[in-house]
Amino acid sequence: MTCKNTEIALQLLSAFLNATLFLCVCRCLYELGWTKEALECLNYFKAKFPDYAKSHACETLDRDIKAAIFSRTENGREIADDKYVVCLWMSPGTEPIATPQWRSG
Repeated sequence: MTCKNTEIALQLLSAFLNATLFLCVCRCLYELGWTKEALECLNYFKAKFPDYAKSHACETLDRDIKAAIFSRTENGREIADDKYVVCLWMSPGTEPIATPQWRSG
């Protein structure tokens, strides 16, 4: 029974670490000023890890991103600093969160 408990603990730890690292990527995008991409990443995070969607860290980041987006809009139009959005791949064989595209602005 001990081996089974250890296996379950490792699976839970793996899920927790994946969620933590994923949320860290969203936070990094936000801190780089890529608020639109950070919000897309966070929405993907909430869908992929619903158990962590109501965590304090997730809700705080959501609030920060939405405040930044609100402050970076002018008459409903986004003020863009960057011209290019990078492609973010989470792991080999998965769909990208953000696809490369040119921003207008």
